Amino acid sequence: MAERVVREKLAARAGEIASLVPKVRAMNPEIVELRESIKMLEAINDPDLTEVIERKKTKLHLLQETEEIKTVESQEKGKLLEMVVHPGFWDGMIPSDRNAIYRDLIEVVWCDRGKLEVVPYN
Repeated sequence: MAERVVREKLAARAGEIASLVPKVRAMNPEIVELRESIKMLEAINDPDLTEVIERKKTKLHLLQETEEIKTVESQEKGKLLEMVVHPGFWDGMIPSDRNAIYRDLIEVVWCDRGKLEVVPYN
C-alpha cells in the first residue's frame, strides 16, 4: 500500500522533477579560472613554473571529470523520470532495484497518521 502511494506520487511529479534536473550544465567558473591561469603561466615560459602548471592541469582535469559525471547523472536521472510514469515500469522489478531508484529520486517519505508525503530530490 505505502509503496504504491510512493510510486503514484513519483509518477505524478516526474515531469515537475525532470524540469528541475539541468539538461545542460553551465561552465564551472573554477574551470574557466584555472584555464586562464594555466595560459598565463605558460605564456611566462619560466621553467620554474612547470610544477605549478602541472598541478593546475591536474586540478583542471579532475574538475572537468567531476563536471562530466554530474552531467551524465543528470541525463540518467532525466531518463529515469521519463520511465517512472509508465505503469508497467515497476512490474517484475526486484525490491533492491526499486529501492535503488527510490534512493536516487526521493529525499524523504513522511508518514503522518496514515497519510504519506513524498519529498523528491530537487
